[in-house]
Amino acid sequence: MKFKLLPCAPCDLDGIEKWINDEQKAGWRLKRFGLLLPFVAAFVPGEGGEYTITMDFPKHSGYERVCALRSVGYIVKGKPRGAFGEGELRAAARKIGLLFAPLFVLSVAVVMLPRMNTDLLAWHIACALASVAVGAFFLLPYDPAKTPPKLGLALYSLGVLVFWAWFIGLVVDLIAAVS
Repeated sequence: MKFKLLPCAPCDLDGIEKWINDEQKAGWRLKRFGLLLPFVAAFVPGEGGEYTITMDFPKHSGYERVCALRSVGYIVKGKPRGAFGEGELRAAARKIGLLFAPLFVLSVAVVMLPRMNTDLLAWHIACALASVAVGAFFLLPYDPAKTPPKLGLALYSLGVLVFWAWFIGLVVDLIAAVS
């Protein structure tokens, strides 16, 4: 099994689909996307068919289902490839942008809790602002056709890392509040 970073933001559906198929042609079959680090994909040696991405969640998982990246809302299937319309690309980008909105709300809620350690107040505020910036990028100006793939991936990865940094800060705050 090998793990690889995504080559672009997960909402660049054409880029992800092309990448998965390029890996398949090189003898690596997609196994899954990372659960805790969703910008990482796991591949296993083997042959697979040509993969496609669909935004439709089936009522049941058929034999062609490979895996899903639920935070973006798509499923990778082993069917012939198709082209994505601008509406589908924007919908995927909006889902990523909305993914970072709860982090902002949670950060504000944590700051408002009584007995919380105020030493990490700046940390929570910085994480909240970073999540707003990343979320706003995917909600507003992001266009997979015009944005360089590495920029989208970098911002998406930054958003995920900000979430985990915020979570670690929250655990430290809670431990300090309890003791």
